Amino acid sequence: MQGAVCAGLGRPARAVRRRVAATLRARLAAAVAAVLAACLPGASAAGPVSLCPVPAGPPKLEVQEVGGRVSCRTTDAGPALHARAGPARKGVVTKAAVIRPFPRARARAGAVIEAEAMFLFPPGSPRDSVLLMDLECKHCGLAGNPGPRMYLRDGQLRIDRAKIGVHHAWARADTPKIPAGRWVRIRWRLRLGGAEEGRSQVWLDGREVLDDRGRTLPEGGRVAALDRLQIGITAQSNDREAELFLRDLRLDVRP
Repeated sequence: MQGAVCAGLGRPARAVRRRVAATLRARLAAAVAAVLAACLPGASAAGPVSLCPVPAGPPKLEVQEVGGRVSCRTTDAGPALHARAGPARKGVVTKAAVIRPFPRARARAGAVIEAEAMFLFPPGSPRDSVLLMDLECKHCGLAGNPGPRMYLRDGQLRIDRAKIGVHHAWARADTPKIPAGRWVRIRWRLRLGGAEEGRSQVWLDGREVLDDRGRTLPEGGRVAALDRLQIGITAQSNDREAELFLRDLRLDVRP
């Protein structure tokens, strides 16, 4: 009899212990998430990325210059990054860009990446065959840093996916042409996934100009993910110099 009574009293106690343990696990998970968000800037919430002066410490910006130069200039809108890439020679593209790495673990299938910045293209600078933003993966075990890329064709924004094996660019005939001589805001939202889940959206001065669905991740590597943003003149193949100004960069990577 005494054993039965003790057993009956033990059941509520075990239920309480389970509830307490579940609460502690939930609090621990929330605390870990908060620490990760604090230690990985820009990984879980939108935030500005300092461009001028180019920061040397974390979150570090890498400079990429191939036949070009990146510097800081004072403009009518304040300090801005100036990218100048010389003419392409013998089929070799030139580059003048910065690279902002982000945690690969947060940019796998289902994640959303948003990059937004103000651009100014000086009069006389080509607005054709100029790549502006690359979302790519350097550490996925694949050559060529594959990923989708945003570029200009005859002044219109397009998305190229050739580096992930899709040779059809996302473009629209009625996309407005980017003007020369004034600041424009370009925003790119990329949902990572395969043919059914992937999506790319582009806004120009607040107006949506591209909205397409399809694969947005590289395949065949160690992991299907992206791990960095390259922005500026990431490549240009014109036979004359190209230049642009860049400011107010914001990057958001949401798992």
